Amino acid sequence: SLDFCLNKLIPEMFPQGMETLQQEKARGATVLLVTASPSFYLAPLENLLGIEDVIGTRMNADETGHFTGDICGDNCKGVQKPLRLAEYLAAKGDSLDFDTSSAYGDSGSDLPMMQLCQTKVGVNPRRKLKKALKSEEGAKQVRWKGKEKK
Repeated sequence: SLDFCLNKLIPEMFPQGMETLQQEKARGATVLLVTASPSFYLAPLENLLGIEDVIGTRMNADETGHFTGDICGDNCKGVQKPLRLAEYLAAKGDSLDFDTSSAYGDSGSDLPMMQLCQTKVGVNPRRKLKKALKSEEGAKQVRWKGKEKK
């Protein structure tokens, strides 16, 4: 998974996203990646990006520790994102501060998580999210371009 993150994911990340990540960390924010992707293969991003944690879809493992390919529980999307975030924060004895929190997303399934935060940023938002953010207080939409499209 380290090889995948280094050679596939990092090179594909939006430069504006990397800049925003650094700005969020500089302001003292705790940065979490909340994703529908299986968390086990994104775990190296914690160290590579200097983020606090990856909260993703959990996968079942057999008695030897090998992943079976089956999802453990529900896919981490839609209402599962705020539920998993709340579970994560409760386990740490922490809570989310609405007024100082930001959430970034690109699809309508990110909206339940984004609504937990004062600042909601639709990044290259898909149609459903674009429409929903128009009526959300503290929401904005940004267009990030890939490295080759600057």
